[in-house]
Amino acid sequence: MVDTLPNIPLTANTWVDLYDVSGISVGTQIIIQNLGDPDVFLAAQSAQPTTTDGYHLVERSEESINQVGDAGAWAYSANTNGAVNVRVA
Repeated sequence: MVDTLPNIPLTANTWVDLYDVSGISVGTQIIIQNLGDPDVFLAAQSAQPTTTDGYHLVERSEESINQVGDAGAWAYSANTNGAVNVRVA
């Protein structure tokens, strides 16, 4: 079993690069769990997204798994600070 990584805080209205902050290699399949009160938007792309339109929404306490080989993994909490935990799938 892999050691649990520290939770990743999400500042309201700011995209966070989950691979960069977690130290997990880009392209590795990850599980993202929403630990905060607000819903979290997720995006799989190499560059920071510019909008929240069309992205996957993860509600409180839910988990989401990305695809192996994704070029990036980003999380966004609108209007309120949030938190996620990331682990290798």
